[in-house]
Amino acid sequence: MPTDPVHEDRDRQHDGQQRRFGVRVAGVSLLLPQTALEHVQAASVFPLPGAAQGVLGLAQVRGQPVVVLDPAVADGQGRSPTPRQALLVIGAPPEAAALAVDAPPQPVRLGAQQAAAIPPAAGFAGVLDQAFADAEEPGVLWWSFEPRRLFEALAGR
Repeated sequence: MPTDPVHEDRDRQHDGQQRRFGVRVAGVSLLLPQTALEHVQAASVFPLPGAAQGVLGLAQVRGQPVVVLDPAVADGQGRSPTPRQALLVIGAPPEAAALAVDAPPQPVRLGAQQAAAIPPAAGFAGVLDQAFADAEEPGVLWWSFEPRRLFEALAGR
C-alpha cells in the first residue's frame, strides 16, 4: 500500500509566518496536529455493519487495524463508494484513526490568528479550536483541532 510521510517541518518559520501542513475535508481546511501522521494514497476500507454514520469502516495500515472516519458522510454530504480510499492516519496504533481525504496534505503558511472567525457549517464544527488566516490565499481560514475530540464527534460518541 503506497504511503507518503508528512514531513516534520510543520512548525518552521518562513518570513515570520508559521508553516504547517493542512488538509481539506468536507469543505473545511484543517491544520494537522503535532503528532504522527501518514497519508495513505489508496487503502481498502472494510465497512462495519451498524457503525455510526461518520464511520466508513476499518483499514489495515502497516499491519494494524485503523478506524476510518469520514467528515463528509457525517455531515450528510455523502461520498461515492470507492474500492480504494485515500486516508490521513493521525496518531499511532492503537489510538490512531484515519480521516478519508480527497487530496494529500499540503504545506500552509499561516497568517494571523482570527479570534472572531465564525466556525464553518459542519457537524464537527464544535470541536474546532482556533482559526488562522492563510498567508497566501486571502479569505481561507485554517482550523486547529484536537484529534481525539474530532474522532469522537465523527464516531457519534
